Amino acid sequence: MKKMISKMNVRAMMILAVMIYLFALPTEVLAQNAVPDSQSGTVKEGAGQDNNGNGEGNGESQAEELTYGDVDCNGDVNIYDVRLLNRYLLGTSPLTEQGKKNADVDGNQIIDTNDSLKILKCVQKLIEQSEFPIK
Repeated sequence: MKKMISKMNVRAMMILAVMIYLFALPTEVLAQNAVPDSQSGTVKEGAGQDNNGNGEGNGESQAEELTYGDVDCNGDVNIYDVRLLNRYLLGTSPLTEQGKKNADVDGNQIIDTNDSLKILKCVQKLIEQSEFPIK
């Protein structure tokens, strides 16, 4: 029993350390990743969004496939998705409408720190992306 508790504490400490590290990373580290930028208007092609990421587009709007955990809508679920979601929750970064849908990994229609933690667990391979949405 003590070994199981010890392993759980180590995992929780690792997750906490990664989250703290993500908040400390300089923004330049993310420059190579395709994070949607509301100021430059860059979004994933064919996402059906206007240049402000509002999801309106030019009449050729197509619903982008829901990819739970892919907050930055680049096709991968990685640590940058966790960081972008945490910044969104702090009010320092915007999310596209598709990013908001992808971020709600627990399916409760509320984007919060529980979603961030679940995506982080997915990145750390503690849960599978196929398990989303997790109630």
